[in-house]
Amino acid sequence: MPQFLEERFDSATRRTVSIMLLVGYAVMANPCSLYLGAITMNEMFDVQQLYHLPDWGAIGLLAFAMGAIGGLYATLGGLKAVAISDTVSGLILLVAAMLIPVLGLFALGDGSFLAGGKML
Repeated sequence: MPQFLEERFDSATRRTVSIMLLVGYAVMANPCSLYLGAITMNEMFDVQQLYHLPDWGAIGLLAFAMGAIGGLYATLGGLKAVAISDTVSGLILLVAAMLIPVLGLFALGDGSFLAGGKML
């Protein structure tokens, strides 16, 4: 979009919109992702009980750790590492999405795929 705005208006508009998008991403998207990931990790691995931390302490520790690991991975591995991990994640999500109807039919048919299909 910033490239389009430069063509339509000028380079100052492109720079302004680029800065707004970067700040918005850094202030809204990244903290939300880290917070939700920290909550998930705390629930899965019970870090709060493991290290005897208050709830906010465990979430803060996990958010910091995930941000640091992700930053190091992107910095040391470069764009190629990020592209490879995104491709692998995309393939896993695709397989998981295709399994949802299959597992649903198994659940409907009480363990039988064909019986689940007949229920529809």
